[in-house]
Amino acid sequence: MSRGHSGFAILTAILILVVLSVLAAAIQMLAAAQLQASIQAMLSVRAQSAAKAGIEWGLYQSLQAGGMWFWDPATGLPNPGPCDTTQRRTLDLVAQTGFSVTVSCTSYRYNEGQTSSGAVSVVRLYVIDAVACNGTAVCPDNTAAGRTDYVERRRQAVVTSSLPPS
Repeated sequence: MSRGHSGFAILTAILILVVLSVLAAAIQMLAAAQLQASIQAMLSVRAQSAAKAGIEWGLYQSLQAGGMWFWDPATGLPNPGPCDTTQRRTLDLVAQTGFSVTVSCTSYRYNEGQTSSGAVSVVRLYVIDAVACNGTAVCPDNTAAGRTDYVERRRQAVVTSSLPPS
């Protein structure tokens, strides 16, 4: 074997090693990206569930006697204060889900006409908004929005309830 052939074999071996190294690095980067996408998908599902829990909590607080945003059962009128203007509460679900949920309630009162006896029919519209995030205690967290692991989901519910005729 001459020297020219052995130099060619070493050069070929080096070229194969470089190609295999680049291929291994590409596979590793692809695996890391796939892992990050899986983590983001899991966090997204958790955030959506936390926001849904916030909506359910807000609806309870708005519509059930005993909730902090409820009607006064003695008068049949909305409780003064809560939910007459936009009110916000934060649910700390960090221990259970890793997320905080900021829930707001806004209500509007509408006259829907009169009954046959002449009493005014009143409807109250409630807008419950829940934002879940894995940032700080208040969502949305604009300071954490640039992080690659930050996830935020918003849900909104609009419900109506009739007030007794007045």
